[in-house]
Amino acid sequence: MAVLVVSAIMVHLVVNLNEELGYSLQTAALVVALMTLLQTAGQLGGGFLGDRYNKQVILTLTMLGHGTAIIVLAFATNYLMVLFFAVVHGIAWGVRGPVLHSYRADCFGRASFAQVLGFLVDDRDVRDDRRAARSRDSGRPHRDYQWPSSSSASSPVSARSSSPSPPSRRRPRNSRSK
Repeated sequence: MAVLVVSAIMVHLVVNLNEELGYSLQTAALVVALMTLLQTAGQLGGGFLGDRYNKQVILTLTMLGHGTAIIVLAFATNYLMVLFFAVVHGIAWGVRGPVLHSYRADCFGRASFAQVLGFLVDDRDVRDDRRAARSRDSGRPHRDYQWPSSSSASSPVSARSSSPSPPSRRRPRNSRSK
C-alpha cells in the first residue's frame, strides 16, 4: 500500500505544484530533484540505521514521515511547506526501502525471502508481459501497443539481442591431465 501512495504522489506531484499551487515547472522539477537526492541519502542512511536500531521503530517513523509530509503537501500554502514535504518524504522514502527489505529477511529468513517477495509483486506485470508476448506471436498488437518498426531498430540494439557464441571448451595449454 505504501508503494501505491508513494507512486501516486510522484505521478501527480509536478502537476499539483504547477497547476494547483502555481509554481513554475522549473520549481516543481527542483522539488522533485531535491526529493530524489534526499531519497538517495536516505537509502545510504537507512542501511546504517537498520543495522543498528530496531527496524520496526524505523519503519514506523518512516511511515509517520510519509503521512506527515503528504498532509503538509495537501495543505501547502507556501514554498517552505513544499520544501518540508520534499525533505521529509524523500528521506522517509529512502530509509524505508532498505530497512523494509532487511526486516522481511529477518521475519521470513533467507530460504523464503524470494518466495515472499514473489507474493508481493503485482500480478498485473506478469499478465501484461504474457499478453504482449501473445500479441507479438499472433502479429496483432494488444490494445494500443505498437511494435517498433524495422526502421526504428538500430544496429547496436539488434546486435545486442543476438545470442553470443558459447565459450570454447578447450583446456588451457599449461594444464596437465593425469
